[in-house]
Amino acid sequence: MATNTFCPTDRIPDIVSLPVPQNINLIIVPGSDATYPSMVSCCQPNKVEIVTRCWLWCEIPKSVFNGTDEKGAQYLTKICLKNHGRESNDLAGSITGWQFNAGIRAGTAGTMKQMDVWMLSISGWIYLM
Repeated sequence: MATNTFCPTDRIPDIVSLPVPQNINLIIVPGSDATYPSMVSCCQPNKVEIVTRCWLWCEIPKSVFNGTDEKGAQYLTKICLKNHGRESNDLAGSITGWQFNAGIRAGTAGTMKQMDVWMLSISGWIYLM
């Protein structure tokens, strides 16, 4: 018996309702081809996955977060998809979803020891004032 799958192209379902990891930063777009060139290019080195036969998702590469926040990551991933051939002039091409649930400032905050030294130097400077 054949199974018909209805994939809405006007919205992405609530990401927490999908069987995807909830503890990572991810991007999700409509589609069912895990070799879709723009997703493959923008997700590297991470693998593009298909969920519920309707959506392509991947973990957002950590390199996207070097020196930026969630809004910056959204902008960079959207531009990456467009620059690698994703059409945004149709409805399905304009729909993108993000989930931000992991540390996003990889490489920008420094180690705990560096932060402690910084805090001590600031408090010492304030004490001298």
